[in-house]
Amino acid sequence: NQAGELCRGLGIRAAYHNHGPEFAAGGQEMLALARDTDPKLVDFVIDAGHGMSAGGDVLAFFRANHKRIAGMHLRDFRGDEQLPLGQGSFDYRPLAEAIRKAKWQGWLISEEERLNDVKPGDSAIGPARESMKRIFGV
Repeated sequence: NQAGELCRGLGIRAAYHNHGPEFAAGGQEMLALARDTDPKLVDFVIDAGHGMSAGGDVLAFFRANHKRIAGMHLRDFRGDEQLPLGQGSFDYRPLAEAIRKAKWQGWLISEEERLNDVKPGDSAIGPARESMKRIFGV
């Protein structure tokens, strides 16, 4: 809330960005952040892929907090290996349907970080873009 107050004084919004641990253990950390921060001061930029990889219910969090979510990072995994969006094991269709139902207007960002430092470039961007169009319609 203090960071949100500071940002508001500067004419910008504060948005908390998660990684996996915040959605681990049933997402208790994310739920506490949503519960214990002022919606007028603190928004979220959800990393859906990290949240799902940690076993969190990103869909339920979105449904309960979509008015506070400014954007979402989408990424895909199969086990511990990150793959281009649409090539892993995550089913983003229920989230896409919830976005349409809520008429959410935030940002969707396909994001990849490879721990092995491989930079797949176009071989990742093209399939990720096609998956985003197919699943989210954008």
